[in-house]
Amino acid sequence: MSCVDDVVRIEVPEADFCIHLETVADEVTRLRFHVTFREDKPAGGTWWSSREIEVPARPGSSSVGQVLATEIRHSRHSFTHAVSEAPPLAFTA
Repeated sequence: MSCVDDVVRIEVPEADFCIHLETVADEVTRLRFHVTFREDKPAGGTWWSSREIEVPARPGSSSVGQVLATEIRHSRHSFTHAVSEAPPLAFTA
């Protein structure tokens, strides 16, 4: 994990998260998530996701930290669940 200026980068085994924090009002922070997910299999797939969330708090507040942690946990869980539920691909020649 790294945090430089208004960008938080988090690397986990199945994904890379890049989150930009932007103050949009005195007490509102916009979080812009850009995530790359990688399937942990030979010839596994790669997926990209982007979304924005507004938090009624300043960038350095614990509220923003809690939203970051919750969103990352949710994203990781959703990706893992989606990959485990997907039917295997069948290749034909």
